[in-house]
Amino acid sequence: MKAGKVKLGLIPTHVGWFPSDRTVNIRQQFIEAVESAGAVVVVPSPKDTELGCVQTAEDTLKIARMFRDEQVDGIILANLDFGNQQAAGIAVKESRVDAPVLIVAAKEEVRLTPDVPRRDSLCGLLGTAAVLRQLGVRYSVPEAPQCSPADDSFGATIRRFIAVCRVVAGVRNACYGQIGNRPETFLDVRYNAKALQQLGPTVFMIDLAETIASVKQMKEDADVKRIVAEIKDSIECSPVSEESLVAMAKLELTFKRLVDDRKLDGLSVECFPSIKTDLGICPCVAMSRLGDQGIPVACEADTLGAMAMHAMRLACAETSSLADWSNFHSEDTRSW
Repeated sequence: MKAGKVKLGLIPTHVGWFPSDRTVNIRQQFIEAVESAGAVVVVPSPKDTELGCVQTAEDTLKIARMFRDEQVDGIILANLDFGNQQAAGIAVKESRVDAPVLIVAAKEEVRLTPDVPRRDSLCGLLGTAAVLRQLGVRYSVPEAPQCSPADDSFGATIRRFIAVCRVVAGVRNACYGQIGNRPETFLDVRYNAKALQQLGPTVFMIDLAETIASVKQMKEDADVKRIVAEIKDSIECSPVSEESLVAMAKLELTFKRLVDDRKLDGLSVECFPSIKTDLGICPCVAMSRLGDQGIPVACEADTLGAMAMHAMRLACAETSSLADWSNFHSEDTRSW
């Protein structure tokens, strides 16, 4: 995932027989709401198109080129009124941005009566959605598709969409390292590396024997001593020998260097039996400490598990983990 804020392209669509002053106001509200949610907004200005909206075939080409040039991470299509479903749909299609698309409609500000001008945006959004399906464009709709950008619920919708865009862009361009092979009988962690590559992520196969050899050859330098001290400060280590703690620290440092050298977004490790047999330790401490540092590491060579942990971290910007589902409290049926 590229550094910096998520960049969202905004398509405000408008049709000329609706009042332009209301269109200008609601357009600005959508821009401010998306920025407040933490994204960079890419949107045509009134210098680019009339009112800074998308209405004509010429507009579609301008905004499509703008989205390509800016490499947006996602697109929000907002019907400010009935809109131009053809222009909006083709703008998304021609941008050729393979990113999440969210469609929304501006909510009426007041209760409608025969004398109150209406937006008719929900009707327009239904037509826009039909056009997107015809063009083969995938999109999502929030629980409340007709919304006011000033509402807290819309801000929550945009924050979720930003998280989705982070996950899609981050996983699609990810590189994972797999150290060793899955345990012989663990068929549930099998995956098709070629099919995964077609989705975007790359997996580097790393030899387990070489990894173990690197640990054994590593000297007990300042970095190793620092990690040992950190482990002792964080957990009760009195039952554990100093030799084992040093081996854990060296294993952690080896994993970290593999991640740094190969620019990896996560690791999966053949955690048993070779590491225990050859190094006399389990890798759980090293793996969990790396997870706390933002580097997802899955055991049992579960590369898809590492990818899931990476996706969760991208979604919430917090440490993520996987855990076994065990029946330690079988009398409590809520855990089943």
